Amino acid sequence: MNKVILEPRKPYYISRANLDKECIDIGGRDIIIGFNEPAPKVEKGGRKLYSTLNARLPAYFLPAVDVAMKQPKRPRFYLMSGINIAMKWSARSEKERHTMLAHNKIKFDFLESFLHTFYPDTFSVVEYVVSQDPLRIPERILLEIWNLIEKNNPKRAIELRKILLKFKEPNKFNVDENNSQGSLDAVKYAVSHLFAFGDINFEGNYYINPKGFASIGGSQERYFNEIRNLAFDCLHDVAHTIFGQSVLLRDNVQIIVEKEQQVPPPYTGSTKGNTRKRMVDEVTYENRLDLSYYETRKKLQSDMNYLYSHVPKEKYEAFWNKYQKKYNNLKLRYEEAYQIKL
Repeated sequence: MNKVILEPRKPYYISRANLDKECIDIGGRDIIIGFNEPAPKVEKGGRKLYSTLNARLPAYFLPAVDVAMKQPKRPRFYLMSGINIAMKWSARSEKERHTMLAHNKIKFDFLESFLHTFYPDTFSVVEYVVSQDPLRIPERILLEIWNLIEKNNPKRAIELRKILLKFKEPNKFNVDENNSQGSLDAVKYAVSHLFAFGDINFEGNYYINPKGFASIGGSQERYFNEIRNLAFDCLHDVAHTIFGQSVLLRDNVQIIVEKEQQVPPPYTGSTKGNTRKRMVDEVTYENRLDLSYYETRKKLQSDMNYLYSHVPKEKYEAFWNKYQKKYNNLKLRYEEAYQIKL
């Protein structure tokens, strides 16, 4: 088996099919995978379509299992949610914030149940955390960091800004609005990844391992990793001065897992249709489809095949069906607590 030693801030690209063929040495670091809650898609007429829990979700996090099993010592696994950032820069109302938060918490619970059921001993511990550092930083400083990136890398910064705005507003045709609120929010969101993934971290947050993190993400993470690395290069000598306090700097490593099919990540979920009529293109507890639905959706099925290579279909199907009772209970509780309708 080929052994790969990762270098800090030099992303390592690997196809998902080759994860079990290579021994990726993360150098005693902990593993971190981040996910977020997208803003709801709005149809004409005002109906909003939120990202609900779907059966494809575990596929995004299983690369952590593949990597962890080849380490000489069990790593911690940090399942990191950026829901705080999403509620700040993606939600358009208090109701949207509460609804996004509830969906995110349900996904957290589902993943905890999944890992406890099928991988109870793969990691030393699994930490379920919500990133706090990005909210401790004034927005003007996030924009100042972006200005430093633009100053040092002007041509690439223009390209990255367009990509970020396209992520935030995929249906927008004009992506040259550099000073629009959407563009500014997209930039702040991207720069926040530097802190969410612990490249620069403040005392007292969830950071424990002095060796740092090995972050694992899908192909869409390549751009956020690039911004993390450009920002780190700008800040590593002056971070203490800029933030006016002691900060922790870590030599983190990055793994990008490339899939056979390019589809929305499972935590976002896939949809079909248009702005007039859109529907969820996933197996959920709401539409009551069974797992065989994915067999009719070739691009999505590749994620399920990967999942089934770890957990046989019949076992995962039994788990999915059993969890429905808890899902229904959590849904009712969050509706009561947050005064929303999921």
